[in-house]
Amino acid sequence: MTLLEMSFAGGVMILAVLLLRCLLFHRLPKRVLPALWALVLCRLLLPFSWPEEWSAYSVPVGPVESVRLAEQELDRPALGTEHKPGFSQISGTGGESPAPWPEVSLGQAVWAAGALGLALSFTWRCWKARRLFRESVPVEHQAARQWLEQHPLERPVALRQIDRVDSPLTYGLLRPVILLPASMDLRDSQQLEAALAHEWTHIRRLDGLTKLLLAAALCLHWFNPLVWLFHWMNNRDLELACDEGAVQLLGLPRRGAYARALVDLEQARQTPPLCSPFSKSPLETRIRAIVRMKKPTWRAWVAAGLCLLALTLCFGSAAREGQQEALQAAPLTQEEREALAALQDPSYEQMTVADFRRQALAQMDGQGWDRMIERLWLDESLCAYQQSDREVAFLCQTLVPLTAEQWQTRDFSGGTASDLPAPQENASLEYVLILDITDEKALTVRQYQQAQREAAAALEHLLEGKTQQQLADEPAMLALIEEEISRLQAEYDGHGLELFIDYQYLPPMLPDPGEVEDRRQQWQQVLAPYLLFGVTFQYDQEADSFRLYFQGEEVRGIYDTQQGVWITEHTGDGLYAQDAPELYAVYQEGELTGLRRATEQEQREFDQLRYQNSRSAGLTEELRQYPPGTEQDYQSLLALQTPDYRRQTLAAFNQRLLAWAEQDFDRSQRIMTDISSGDFRVALTPEQRKFVGLTCDLSTEENFRQIQSKQRGKPALDPQYGGFQLEKQQGQAMVDLWLEFTYHVADPEELTVGQRDDQVGGFLQDVQAFWDGKTLNELAQYTRGQMLEQLKQLAARRSSQGLQIRIEEDLIGFEMVKWS
Repeated sequence: MTLLEMSFAGGVMILAVLLLRCLLFHRLPKRVLPALWALVLCRLLLPFSWPEEWSAYSVPVGPVESVRLAEQELDRPALGTEHKPGFSQISGTGGESPAPWPEVSLGQAVWAAGALGLALSFTWRCWKARRLFRESVPVEHQAARQWLEQHPLERPVALRQIDRVDSPLTYGLLRPVILLPASMDLRDSQQLEAALAHEWTHIRRLDGLTKLLLAAALCLHWFNPLVWLFHWMNNRDLELACDEGAVQLLGLPRRGAYARALVDLEQARQTPPLCSPFSKSPLETRIRAIVRMKKPTWRAWVAAGLCLLALTLCFGSAAREGQQEALQAAPLTQEEREALAALQDPSYEQMTVADFRRQALAQMDGQGWDRMIERLWLDESLCAYQQSDREVAFLCQTLVPLTAEQWQTRDFSGGTASDLPAPQENASLEYVLILDITDEKALTVRQYQQAQREAAAALEHLLEGKTQQQLADEPAMLALIEEEISRLQAEYDGHGLELFIDYQYLPPMLPDPGEVEDRRQQWQQVLAPYLLFGVTFQYDQEADSFRLYFQGEEVRGIYDTQQGVWITEHTGDGLYAQDAPELYAVYQEGELTGLRRATEQEQREFDQLRYQNSRSAGLTEELRQYPPGTEQDYQSLLALQTPDYRRQTLAAFNQRLLAWAEQDFDRSQRIMTDISSGDFRVALTPEQRKFVGLTCDLSTEENFRQIQSKQRGKPALDPQYGGFQLEKQQGQAMVDLWLEFTYHVADPEELTVGQRDDQVGGFLQDVQAFWDGKTLNELAQYTRGQMLEQLKQLAARRSSQGLQIRIEEDLIGFEMVKWS
């Protein structure tokens, strides 16, 4: 494969992994994510692939009968060379002498300059980081050293400390170092243990080597923007997987303490290349992943294995012949086909193996045949054409096996799987068919071919028509396979041939009945108060989830306002029926008296609340649940942008916006998703963009707080707005500001939309102007406390009696890192 082909295939694979990551982010163990990216890394670094019918690059087209281009043909013979039938021997090359220096195109020069520049950048940053680590001092803290002694690795781990880093990190492969910031309080045992567990996991998993390979892939494919995205996402998922490993090392019950330690450390984002920091991916995403962490089930591991297998087969392979649609022509030149056809005498199948070998070797005598066989047999994609190409089938199944050095004993491998609907219900059979020729003078070529083809066909059809119960009965299936092997041996043994078959049978991976029963008992206890009123639940094996029913109708969950809980097996990511409603618990004088289905209004409000919760939880970053808004969607929303909308009170405008959202919930969610992701696919004027992105977004947040207040039966919380990140980077230094804030509206019946937009929008403009007006060195002089005070001053300037903007310390992130 060429570099461009590798980059294209890698880009397609990156998109596939991103899709899998979005769909299964909360269902797969986090350690699987780096494994998925590792397949992409192999695709970007290894210049070869194998043919596969399920390749993503396969398309259903007819057989390809064209010949290869001239550069794939055999060299022409020199004058006076004797010709064999159907084939030209090679004795030398003619023509002009090659140029003393290879020609280099402009594109190759640009690529080489970019790759070299990026490689030098990585090398320079590593060298500077190495100097930093040499200036560190050993840590003499007894508890830290004792922890490392209790967790030995094959490679010795050094523990050092320096005042020029803000977060713990690791460096080195053969002699790894855990580097702690001098500002870290080593007396805080929870924080120290969390940091050591995290960095120790990085070392154990050889993440430093992974980062080195990532840097190599980025240098090779620097021109591909998807590879830059891959580099960033891979580093991020390494941290998520490392968090999972650290929590498992410390114990799942201590994940809360680990998360708190993660927050307290306030890590910097920018770290030296090839280092593993304690905080690389966004802190908020990691905290949520830690809180939601649980022990992976066997089903999660099966799903992970299937994802890895599917990704490898579909995107790591090349298309078979007849499926490439001009990506690759027929694997043989016309001259090669004529040479192979000359060996296929009309009666060659009736020959004994001894006679066929004698005749074939006589015709193949010569340098040309040797070079042709070597080229064709080393072509890894060649045997993929056996089903559709007669010459290729003859070459792979007959000619090479019977003329190779080890022709007496040849093995042919294959495999098959059942085709039941659910993946976990299927079994697979892998086999190696061994043909041992004991008397080449008695065995005919036809008998050899029949033994090879028919034995393989019998094994590949062995699982067809079997039920799940039959496939799961491993002893019975093994007995059936042994019986079929005995039949094949009885049929084909003798006449100069012995047949052997080695195999491995993998039965279906069905759910563990004990685990399912434990979950069933847990649900029995949780749902006990509601079972008296018609609630039932049933295990769905395919989804590995318990579905909830009320009077025979599937429901999403039970919302118990008295207890303040929502009871459900899952968060509703497409697992329930599309029209499944929520149930509400009914209480009278504090006693549970029944259940009722949610009204249409309550269902809309609940969907809005659930969506807003997922948005505030950052789930839209992992999975966009709704497609982009359409032109018609935006036209309906922009109808609210009347000439007097700025003079309307917040109460009146918010009510109009809520009514618009209730008319078409999906329409509102499409636009809200556009706003939250900053992904607008419809052309908007600056005024329209401000109306949608500021006015409607603020009012949606205010409506959400009102709905939340109604659901909880408590006073409404102040709207929380922001989630903006400002960065400034120069050389090896960077400052980073994460901005979220709340604002309090004294009276929505008095404050107008224009007043609110001017105050909140003006505050955002002031923050941006302040940030843009400072150099990196000036911003670097600010402490976190000073930055908070600066933001409070800007907020005070835009606050009034009707609306106060409030800066809260736990919503602001300010980080700075500088490498010297």
